[in-house]
Amino acid sequence: MSNTQQTIFEIIQNKTDELNKKNNTVSWKKFIGDYFVRVIIEFLNKEIPEGYQITEPNSYITGYPIEYDLLIVKTGSKPERFTHSFDPKDVHLGLELKMNGIYGRRKDLVKNNHKVKNIFDIVKKKHPHINFVYLTFSEATNPKRTGSIDYLKINKNVIGKDYGVFCLSDSRRQTITAELEYDWDKFVEEINRSLIMK
Repeated sequence: MSNTQQTIFEIIQNKTDELNKKNNTVSWKKFIGDYFVRVIIEFLNKEIPEGYQITEPNSYITGYPIEYDLLIVKTGSKPERFTHSFDPKDVHLGLELKMNGIYGRRKDLVKNNHKVKNIFDIVKKKHPHINFVYLTFSEATNPKRTGSIDYLKINKNVIGKDYGVFCLSDSRRQTITAELEYDWDKFVEEINRSLIMK
């Protein structure tokens, strides 16, 4: 297993545990989601090739009203004034990051996954040089109980047809399972393959 994946898992798990101990009436979901994105920036910056930079969270591609958790752009690229919107010619990769995957009622799961895939497809159709990757910190996968939903399998069957889908840990078991133990490495390989092909 990647030491990086284990380190990320521990950082996020420790922060989640710390926040869960607080006696608050307000949810920490948005905060921990933002925390996850910023942890990914920290570790992914060490992995991408020279000539590229990772944007701040919640960036846009000019001409599209779609917010991406992160973009990888050419080094030195600047957003439009007063925005986090980057010229499509400078964008090489968009990342959708989820703390706990894509959820919904059983009947809506495929539709909800298609919504994510569609936000990738809209841009990819006009700008084929831009690739997209989906990463979740934890997802319900490989269930033991008959009839339980394998959320990661649905992600891979819908989004994964055309884009990379990766998961760092199993949310039901709250650990990095054997099937996921190399997903950080695969995630980095997919990103670098997309950037090097340009």
